[in-house]
Amino acid sequence: MFFDDLWMTEELGDCPEVFEELSAFPSQPGTVPPERWVLPGIVPITCTLAQGEHICVALNGVRSWPSGITLDLVIFARRAPWPGPRSLAPFSHQVPQDGDDRSLTFSALYADGRHVSTTEHTGWPLPRARKRAFPEDLTLRYGVGAGDPFLYRQSLHLSPLPPLGPLTLTTAWPDRGVPENRTELDTAAIRDAARQVVEIWPDLLKLPSQEAAYEFGNPG
Repeated sequence: MFFDDLWMTEELGDCPEVFEELSAFPSQPGTVPPERWVLPGIVPITCTLAQGEHICVALNGVRSWPSGITLDLVIFARRAPWPGPRSLAPFSHQVPQDGDDRSLTFSALYADGRHVSTTEHTGWPLPRARKRAFPEDLTLRYGVGAGDPFLYRQSLHLSPLPPLGPLTLTTAWPDRGVPENRTELDTAAIRDAARQVVEIWPDLLKLPSQEAAYEFGNPG
């Protein structure tokens, strides 16, 4: 059976060792970077995305993949509340109720008009109307974040790879006194970096029903 291939046994003396084999099967193909088996191309972009009196949201590099990009955000604080919540985590894990959302707001606008924002709804998928207009969905997901009251690192993943032209990022954090600011990135370097990825395990088992999701396309 196909799934039996994911589990293997090696005989080590009288005691067999059972282990799980890595397979190229992201939980959400097209929206999650293949970081378990691919080294991304790195674009050394560093800039301030938005800044208030006590909080600054900055970009500290872009990781390019064949099917998307990961934005590495760094959040700086010059003061932290005491007592009170001291986490700089930018996104709430709860569904906002009645507009009461204290999260950082972030949006991306591609040169071809596609747009996605954290303010749309939980999970930030593309609205249904836009899915009809653009068959290749634009998605935004946040990855693992970590930090302390004065520094927090947070990754954001955009899929698919942006087309040539300006990539406009809009960032704000009203609850932390950070006004809205727009930043334009040139996607030429981002797309060039996507050609530099290194696939660590080219012979990984790929689920046949999802095969196309893991093929390395030409960024063009």
